[in-house]
Amino acid sequence: MKYLSLGAAVLAALVFLVAVYGKVAGIPILTLAGLPFSGQGLVLVANSSLLLGIYLHLLSKG
Repeated sequence: MKYLSLGAAVLAALVFLVAVYGKVAGIPILTLAGLPFSGQGLVLVANSSLLLGIYLHLLSKG
């Protein structure tokens, strides 16, 4: 469980950095893993992954 929560947090950080890069570069639609995402969509994916990591971390503690 420890590595799943850590992996989810790393995934969230990477997706968030891609969203920031798209915003700075002025790219309206980014393609990630073959799927088109807007900037807000990528931030939503990053936040969901971060919440999943927190949930898994708390699940492994109890």
